[in-house]
This record gives sequence, C-alpha cells and structure tokens, in this order.
Amino acid sequence: MRVFDTMDRVFLFVERVFLVAAALCLITMLAANAANIASRNFFGVASIDVFPWTTVFFVWMSFLSFFVIYRRGRDIAVNFVIERIGGPAPVVGWVFCRLVTLFVMAVIMMESPGIIALQVGDVSDFVQIERFWLTFPFFLSCGLILADVVNALVRAAISREITT
Repeated sequence: MRVFDTMDRVFLFVERVFLVAAALCLITMLAANAANIASRNFFGVASIDVFPWTTVFFVWMSFLSFFVIYRRGRDIAVNFVIERIGGPAPVVGWVFCRLVTLFVMAVIMMESPGIIALQVGDVSDFVQIERFWLTFPFFLSCGLILADVVNALVRAAISREITT
C-alpha cells in the first residue's frame, strides 16, 4: 500500500500547488483591475490590456481549481441520496461515481490532441500567447483526476476498502 500512499502524497502536493496558482491568478486579476480602475479615475488613463489578461487568468484559475475541487470533494456528488438508501448502495455508488469520472476524464484526454490542434493563433491582439495555453491547465487537471481515480479504484480493489 506504500505506492498508493506515495501517490496520495503526490496528489496532495499538486493540489496545494494548483490552489496557490489559482489564488495567484485571482490576486493578479483583482490587483490589475483595481489598478486600472484607479488609473482611469485619478489620471484619466486606462489600459486596454487588463480585460483580455483578466480573461486569461480567470480561465487558468478555473481550470487549476478543477483538480483542487475534485480532490477536496467539493464537486457535485450523489452521496446524500446513496447514504440514505443504506446497505451496499454506498459502495456501489462510490464505485459507480469513480467509473463515470474515469470514463469522462478518459474521453477528454483521448480527445485532447484533436482539441489542442484546433486551437491556433493568439488569444487576442492584446494577449500574445498561443490559444492552446488557455486549456493547458484544464487538460493537466483532467489527467490528474484520471490518475487519482485509477489510484483510488486500484487501491479499493486490492485492499477491499473504500477511502473517500
């Protein structure tokens, strides 16, 4: 079970890195917009770059948070109903939810090369980065969720215990 514990520690570390990165995206958005508003009010000058970059940081923040939300169990779950049923329902529900997550993440990852290939050109005239960089954190989060689900399912199959 050491391998699973090591994987959990790696996932926890990445979760924390993603949380900090998402928070930095939020702080950057707030600071840039506050500075832009203040500049417009006090000096009559505003930067046209702030809104496009705010959009980029918002997308990155959302996609980085995707893995954090999943890992912390803040995603939508059917546990409330399943726990009320009792019996084997919680175990069956846990496995079913993991299998659905596995399927969805696998489909996303299989389609990712085609999706990335379609994303050509810069984000905008003001943001000179390739468009595929917008979705890079999304595919990274999906890959990590896929790995985490596989880790949980294999651990449950070997140990016959379910960890939430």
